[in-house]
Amino acid sequence: KSDAIWILSDENLCVFNQEKMEFQPFSLHSAQNHSLAAASSLHITDNNELYIGLNNKLAIINSARNSIQFFQAPDKNTNSVNDFRCILVDGNQVWIGSRSSGLMRFTLANGQFEYTANQANAQYLIPNNNIRSIAKDGKGNLWLASHEGGLSRINFATNAIKNYHPQEKTTHFTRHLWSLLIDSNGQLWVGSDGDGLLGYDETRDDFLAYKNDVINATSIASNKAMSLLEDSDGNIWVSLYPSG
Repeated sequence: KSDAIWILSDENLCVFNQEKMEFQPFSLHSAQNHSLAAASSLHITDNNELYIGLNNKLAIINSARNSIQFFQAPDKNTNSVNDFRCILVDGNQVWIGSRSSGLMRFTLANGQFEYTANQANAQYLIPNNNIRSIAKDGKGNLWLASHEGGLSRINFATNAIKNYHPQEKTTHFTRHLWSLLIDSNGQLWVGSDGDGLLGYDETRDDFLAYKNDVINATSIASNKAMSLLEDSDGNIWVSLYPSG
């Protein structure tokens, strides 16, 4: 990957200009008739392609930054806002977590969308359709974090699904989740909205919570873990609200 820093603002896709030390709107001639202002998610592949989630639409900008493609998903409910909240590129398919339609699969070869897991799918039934984050582990499991339905684990190769609920096994778990990360050691981390940072224990199929402790200065500063990132040294960075 390149060292470019990309962010999504309320009005545009922006890239950091290192010479001017500022973020600048990204422009592409062929995209002038297509607005990226409503973008809600961004995924950068290893070969520097940009996958951008919009309202019921996926945009792909090539690595040369001179071409953009838009793919419109069939909307089951045209009156609903179906922002693509998170994107995971997985070989020749793209997993998309939406705001109101659950998990979707986009196939690059034919440009087709498929609704794969949601509250209306009997085979892959998940507790909530508002998917905030997606991660894939080394065993082929897809992990889905929902802000209202907790955590789900799906393996499409074995047709196995498990939904983790607060009442099961652990008192640490919550339905309100923001982010997922599988680190370089294969460890799953879950960022929650109020219950801190959760680490998955595969042996026990359970979670350990790292929470704020007002009398412990070394504990995390807030229990709202909005986003997660691993750096090249293996450190896990946690974006906390409202503590930074």
